[in-house]
Amino acid sequence: MLRFLNWLLGCESHIAMMIGVGFCTIWMPITASAQMRPGQNRQTSRQSYRHSARDRGQQSPLRSVVSRSAPVRQAAHAQQPEVIAEGPISGHVSDQGYVDEFGPSVAFGQSPACDSCRFDSSPCGSPSFLLDWSRAELWAGTVAFTGPGNFLGNSNLVTGQTGGSFGFQEGFNFGARMPSLAGGQLGSQIGGRLTQTSLDGSTAGMDRRSQMFLTGGLFRRVDYGLQGGLVVDYLHDDWFYKADLLQLRGELSFVTAYRGEWGFRFTNSQQTSESTISIGGSSIDLSLESLDSYRFFARRNFGIHLQSTAELVAGWSEQKNALVGLRIELPLAAELGLEAESLYGTPPSESMLGYDQEWWNIAIALKWTPGRSFGTARDYYRPLFKVADNASLLVQRLTP
Repeated sequence: MLRFLNWLLGCESHIAMMIGVGFCTIWMPITASAQMRPGQNRQTSRQSYRHSARDRGQQSPLRSVVSRSAPVRQAAHAQQPEVIAEGPISGHVSDQGYVDEFGPSVAFGQSPACDSCRFDSSPCGSPSFLLDWSRAELWAGTVAFTGPGNFLGNSNLVTGQTGGSFGFQEGFNFGARMPSLAGGQLGSQIGGRLTQTSLDGSTAGMDRRSQMFLTGGLFRRVDYGLQGGLVVDYLHDDWFYKADLLQLRGELSFVTAYRGEWGFRFTNSQQTSESTISIGGSSIDLSLESLDSYRFFARRNFGIHLQSTAELVAGWSEQKNALVGLRIELPLAAELGLEAESLYGTPPSESMLGYDQEWWNIAIALKWTPGRSFGTARDYYRPLFKVADNASLLVQRLTP
């Protein structure tokens, strides 16, 4: 009987110990999470896991992260870089660099395929980063626009006054890093956009209109300070006429510490297209080229995790007319968002009619960013410029 009582008392002590350990295991994380700000839970849990793995002598699954501006410092007895800062687990710019919701900041000069992309298991140094879908943007939507190129007639040919064009658009935009240029600090991009408008013809005839825009160039992104780039825009316009236009587009901006950006953007025509068309039995000579423009812009990220973007544009052109525009991007789902853009250009002061010399563009599209959350700044090599469209490449008519 005494032996049974001693065994029971021993079991009670073990049971009490297990209850106490279980209570601490459940209650302490709940108390800690209640004291943390929203968005800290994932970061704290990852840091705790990392430190506990280090105490056990194991290698943490979270890779070490190095600040973009700080030099790489080696740990005393480790082959991996010393952990300088983990960075917030969210989708905005921190002091440690660009981060996304998948993990900590990306070390500057390293491939995101090795550091931050959870879908790419390629070893570091692999050329797979040249086609990283996490840097891609794909979209489809509607578009409406007009300009001097839409008014094909003259004062004696009313049937040539076609007005605006409405239809659909789709496109893509890819970014990649250039490891052999400027120590890997430059990124490159290439993209295309297709439009199909005037699907049921116009007053000038039954011809449908199709456009193809191509954009490619170099850029540099930063966390803070000056960033910018230069791209080449190409337009093939197939309608009553066939025009091939070329322009240069560049921008320089200053990125502030609060996710604001102020900058200047310009376009410069590089090619003129001439053709002769026949409308209503009359021949019309057309000479078209892109409009040189100069625009100031203010861009800012806002909303949850700063995933939304708004951009306000104001400027002028070589014809001394005013340009005003607005662009906004809003997240709808994990990798899906909505982009809306509008631009209006006033007619030149010496214009006789006015309506045949004005520009406007309205575009709405659903945008997909595969491999990363919409609106998050994944790395320094995402495309900086949007692909050319009828807002960034304005067509003017040189002959009446």
